Amino acid sequence: MSDALFPTRWQYDKPPPIEEFVRTFPDDYACGGHLAEKRWPDGFVCPHCGSRKGWRLEARPWLWECAGKGDNPKCRKQTSVIAGTFMQGTHLPLNKWFMAAYLMTTHSNSISALQLQPKIGVTYKTAWLLLHKLRRVMVNPERTPLAGNVEADETLIPVTRRMKAAAARLSSSARSRGSAGSRPAGSG
Repeated sequence: MSDALFPTRWQYDKPPPIEEFVRTFPDDYACGGHLAEKRWPDGFVCPHCGSRKGWRLEARPWLWECAGKGDNPKCRKQTSVIAGTFMQGTHLPLNKWFMAAYLMTTHSNSISALQLQPKIGVTYKTAWLLLHKLRRVMVNPERTPLAGNVEADETLIPVTRRMKAAAARLSSSARSRGSAGSRPAGSG
C-alpha cells in the first residue's frame, strides 16, 4: 500500500529508526554537543561576558567554561547547555532524557511510566517525573480551545456497575412498553 493512499503521521518529519537514534546519541557527549549546537548555532557565547572562546568540560559534557575576553580576561564562568530548560538541575544522564523523549514521541499513544521505566533503566518515580516534564514542555502555550465538531478516535468510556444497572433498567423498560420505533439509548 502506498503512502499516498494512506498518509502517515510522519509525513513531514519522520523520526529515525531506533538503531540510528542510538548511534547518533550514544552518550552524554553526543547529547550535550547536540544541545550546544541548538543553543549556540554560531558557536559558544558566554552569557556573562559575551566571549566566544570557551571549552566543554570533560567531567560534565553539558557544561562549558568561558575563556574570557577584553575587560574580563579571567571570566571562567561555567555555563550549562541545559540552563534555563526543563532539564536544568537534572542528575539524570542526558542520553536517558533523549531516549525518553524519543520513545514518548514515537509510540502511537505515548508511553506510560511503567513501560518507560525498564526501557531506560530508572525507577518508576523518575520515569513518571520525566514523562510529566516532557508532556509539559510539549504543550503549545498559544493553543486555543477546541471548537466546532470535534471527533475522537479510539475513545474508551469506562462503565461502572451503576451505569450498567441503569442501562439494564432502561432496556427492560423499553421492552416492556413494546412501543414501536423506540430503541435503547446509544443504538443505531
